[in-house]
Amino acid sequence: MISAAGSWTFLAWLAAAAVPTLIYWLYRRRRTVVKWSANIILRQTIRQEGRKKLWQAVAIIALRSLAIVATVLSLAGLVRLRKPADGSLPHGEGTLHQIILYDNTRSMILRHGAGSREDEMRSRLALLLKRLRHGDHCDIILLAGSPGGRPTMLSPPCPVSNEWLAKQAHSLELQEAHAGVADALQASAERFSAVSARNRHLIWLGDLSRKDIPPSEELRPLKREMNAMNVKSVCYEIRDRSTEKPNLAIVGGESSAGILLPGWVCHLYVLLRNYGTDSAASSLAFQIIHSGQTIENRRIPLEIKAGEQRTIDLAFVPPAGIAGMVELKVETFDESYPFDNIRQWIVPARPNLKILLIVPGDEESVGNTLWRDSRYVELALLAASRQSREQTSPRTSGGSAVLARDAETGQIRYSDVQSQSHRPVQKADPVFEIKRVTDREATAAMIEESDVVIGDGICRIDPLAREALEKFVRRGGGLLLGLGDT
Repeated sequence: MISAAGSWTFLAWLAAAAVPTLIYWLYRRRRTVVKWSANIILRQTIRQEGRKKLWQAVAIIALRSLAIVATVLSLAGLVRLRKPADGSLPHGEGTLHQIILYDNTRSMILRHGAGSREDEMRSRLALLLKRLRHGDHCDIILLAGSPGGRPTMLSPPCPVSNEWLAKQAHSLELQEAHAGVADALQASAERFSAVSARNRHLIWLGDLSRKDIPPSEELRPLKREMNAMNVKSVCYEIRDRSTEKPNLAIVGGESSAGILLPGWVCHLYVLLRNYGTDSAASSLAFQIIHSGQTIENRRIPLEIKAGEQRTIDLAFVPPAGIAGMVELKVETFDESYPFDNIRQWIVPARPNLKILLIVPGDEESVGNTLWRDSRYVELALLAASRQSREQTSPRTSGGSAVLARDAETGQIRYSDVQSQSHRPVQKADPVFEIKRVTDREATAAMIEESDVVIGDGICRIDPLAREALEKFVRRGGGLLLGLGDT
């Protein structure tokens, strides 16, 4: 039904069809007729010619009026004068560019209502895609990905069919990765600026957990850029905050040693964070597993405030005789999101460390052995390896400080031990297997077989050995160089 305002506008433009007739009537040629006997024949001729010109003028005026009417009717077809039906324009008039940030991280597997958060998110995604029309644009940006990388983007054809959704079901599956919200927002801003649309909507479907939201300093420039493009942002939070408990997560960790040596104190630095809104009182379990057997099992009580991040130093000593791959397993306990409660590290363990000591070929010319620089390095390595094994071996010492583990905290530190008996300390074999060669004798095979390479005062090396040394460093080998005199 045509509205009152629309009908008056339409009639006003339609009245413009009378403009050609009005112009002809105003600017028609006016003649003054003078009757005299000699112009009778002339008047008859003019009257006959006037009838012909009148039909020509009527035809021209009619064509001009029809052109105006056709123009008005064509414009009326482009601009809706009828009131749209309910639901026919869910996002307003004009084209829509809709970008959906789809949270496909593992946190969406948790329960929500009768199903899971993922089920609720997929149903809302289907509703958002149904409102798209011909001429609209839609992009679905997946949040799960590597930090700093380019997020995955899906651009369905509008309107979106059920067949397309079924075909992309595999791409929308949950992944074990962090939510790259900052990267997704940056990609959204670039996409909005590349596509021209009257309406721009940015919609976030996810649980909006605190660990996914980037720092405010990263959001400010993106927010200003979105506001300049008149982007409307909506966040659909899919989680139940009333039943959610503190979320204590193991953010990461790092071992102090790439290779575990028996008798040497090693450290595992574990980074914990409480993403919840309440303080977390939990515990941290630390296990050392070798060949399917648990060598050490330790449990440390924890209490972390909301939003606090803490690094725990787990010191341990691999027992004698251990060799092969060792699993370091850390676990914390909470019920909010159990998927970030366990972390594992696989570290190799060896009974000794192969060290290749490369010395200058002319070092033998130094008469006194103790004056040779490489001899100092060799003696220091041997002394350090023996001392480490003697200090960490089970023994008692008369009033001396030895390494011992605190029964409550589990930390390894020096403590005074009052001995009840005095037993001789057994001399342990060094954990460093040192091979000493000159710079002329060093080969590529020697470097490949070593764990650590020390070059003490060398000035030259064989080209093949140099290439092997570069490959050795690239794959993670330890290198210490002391430059020569030249």
